[in-house]
Amino acid sequence: MLNTHKENIEKIGLKFKELRLLKGYKRKTLSEKTGVSESSIKRFELTGEISLDSLLKISNVLNITNWLTCILEEEHFSSIDEIVKTKNKTKQRGTI
Repeated sequence: MLNTHKENIEKIGLKFKELRLLKGYKRKTLSEKTGVSESSIKRFELTGEISLDSLLKISNVLNITNWLTCILEEEHFSSIDEIVKTKNKTKQRGTI
């Protein structure tokens, strides 16, 4: 059975807590290293709710930014034809 959206975000929060503890960091330590308040970190770990900015800061300090690779990775082309084909396929607007 698939998880609900709420279950998935809660799992993400719990996973980040697990990773924080593996580093040996208290919430206070993570807060000091990231600039994210302890209360925001606690809420994230318990509910999965957090701003994107705070999530990126925490990810950087915990050295777990590999999940961003598929989003931030730049495309590499070997020919102009590849660039043209990709540009023609890229949609500017949704259809639904």
